[in-house]
Amino acid sequence: MFSPSIKHLIEEKSGSFLIPASRIAFVQADNPLYHAFLILTKVKYSKIPVLDKEKRVVGLLSFGNDYGQDADD
Repeated sequence: MFSPSIKHLIEEKSGSFLIPASRIAFVQADNPLYHAFLILTKVKYSKIPVLDKEKRVVGLLSFGNDYGQDADD
Protein backbone atom coordinates (compact mmCIF):
# COMPACT_ATOMS: atom_id res chain seq x y z
CA MET A 1 0.00 0.00 0.00
CA PHE A 2 2.86 2.42 0.88
CA SER A 3 6.17 2.72 -0.85
CA PRO A 4 9.09 1.25 1.13
CA SER A 5 10.48 4.70 1.95
CA ILE A 6 7.11 5.93 3.29
CA LYS A 7 6.59 2.72 5.23
CA HIS A 8 10.04 3.12 6.82
CA LEU A 9 9.29 6.74 7.74
CA ILE A 10 5.97 5.79 9.34
CA GLU A 11 7.58 2.98 11.34
CA GLU A 12 10.45 5.21 12.43
CA LYS A 13 8.28 8.18 13.45
CA SER A 14 5.12 6.40 14.60
CA GLY A 15 5.38 7.80 18.12
CA SER A 16 5.26 11.36 16.84
CA PHE A 17 2.37 10.82 14.40
CA LEU A 18 -0.09 9.35 16.86
CA ILE A 19 -1.51 10.86 20.03
CA PRO A 20 -2.72 8.37 22.66
CA ALA A 21 -6.50 8.44 23.10
CA SER A 22 -6.08 9.46 26.74
CA ARG A 23 -4.42 12.72 25.59
CA ILE A 24 -6.94 13.73 22.92
CA ALA A 25 -8.90 16.84 23.77
CA PHE A 26 -12.46 17.04 22.45
CA VAL A 27 -15.76 18.77 23.00
CA GLN A 28 -19.24 17.38 22.71
CA ALA A 29 -21.68 18.87 20.22
CA ASP A 30 -23.95 20.14 23.00
CA ASN A 31 -21.16 21.90 24.95
CA PRO A 32 -21.37 25.70 25.03
CA LEU A 33 -18.96 27.60 22.83
CA TYR A 34 -17.09 29.09 25.80
CA HIS A 35 -16.26 25.52 26.94
CA ALA A 36 -14.72 24.78 23.54
CA PHE A 37 -12.78 28.05 23.76
CA LEU A 38 -11.38 27.03 27.16
CA ILE A 39 -10.36 23.60 25.87
CA LEU A 40 -8.64 25.04 22.79
CA THR A 41 -6.71 27.60 24.81
CA LYS A 42 -5.71 25.11 27.51
CA VAL A 43 -4.40 22.27 25.33
CA LYS A 44 -2.93 24.53 22.63
CA TYR A 45 -3.91 22.15 19.82
CA SER A 46 -4.72 23.72 16.47
CA LYS A 47 -7.97 21.71 16.14
CA ILE A 48 -10.11 19.52 18.35
CA PRO A 49 -12.83 17.08 17.33
CA VAL A 50 -16.50 17.67 18.14
CA LEU A 51 -18.24 14.45 19.20
CA ASP A 52 -21.91 13.52 19.37
CA LYS A 53 -23.48 11.57 22.25
CA GLU A 54 -22.33 8.27 20.71
CA LYS A 55 -18.72 9.61 20.61
CA ARG A 56 -18.73 9.87 16.79
CA VAL A 57 -16.89 12.75 15.19
CA VAL A 58 -19.34 15.32 13.81
CA GLY A 59 -16.86 18.11 13.13
CA LEU A 60 -13.61 19.88 13.92
CA LEU A 61 -13.20 23.12 15.79
CA SER A 62 -10.32 25.57 15.49
CA PHE A 63 -9.48 29.23 15.98
CA GLY A 64 -7.92 29.72 12.57
CA ASN A 65 -9.18 30.18 9.06
CA ASP A 66 -8.37 26.83 7.41
CA TYR A 67 -8.98 28.08 3.90
CA GLY A 68 -6.20 30.65 3.78
CA GLN A 69 -8.64 33.49 3.04
CA ASP A 70 -8.99 36.72 4.93
CA ALA A 71 -12.24 37.26 6.82
CA ASP A 72 -12.94 40.26 4.56
CA ASP A 73 -12.98 38.11 1.37
